[in-house]
Amino acid sequence: VIVERLFLAFYTVELLTRFAALGVRALRNPWIRLDFAIVVSGWMELSALASMSQNGMVPEEDVSQLGLLTAVRILRFFRLVRAVRLLVQFRTLWLLVRGLKAAMATILWTFLLMSVFIFMFAIFAVEVIVKNEKVNTPEHAEYIAKYWGGLARILLTLVQVMTLDSAYGIYRPALLQDPSVAFFFCG
Repeated sequence: VIVERLFLAFYTVELLTRFAALGVRALRNPWIRLDFAIVVSGWMELSALASMSQNGMVPEEDVSQLGLLTAVRILRFFRLVRAVRLLVQFRTLWLLVRGLKAAMATILWTFLLMSVFIFMFAIFAVEVIVKNEKVNTPEHAEYIAKYWGGLARILLTLVQVMTLDSAYGIYRPALLQDPSVAFFFCG
């Protein structure tokens, strides 16, 4: 925490020096805009955490657990990327980072498409497995509740099956009760 505040102070002084030398023209440089966003988000995070801990909204030890404010810290990674880019010794690493950046749109569209397909299969699973009288029997109520009890649980189960994380334990009980659900798991 102390190191974070020292770096924030250092980056603030650096940014103020740039503004003193270049004025508002400094914001024409995309790296300086990134630095500006990092510094502003750092100060916003620091003030929000201080305000919450003073008002008793969040205990002091749980302040670091706030998801929204800690998500802002991802911006700090880009400052590291900038520093690595400047070092010639990390040319291979910089090429990898550039390749990842170039592929980011494809990765995001793939994630979106996979999410849509998983959602469609989750809705289909309600009909094929949950409403299937051969699979959804009283002796398998625990199985149904554990893996197929609600849309959120079905989505998680399908991600687990898609990544082959203990998939055998998920589809085997359903297949033993009704072999016709095999088409669902093979799809």
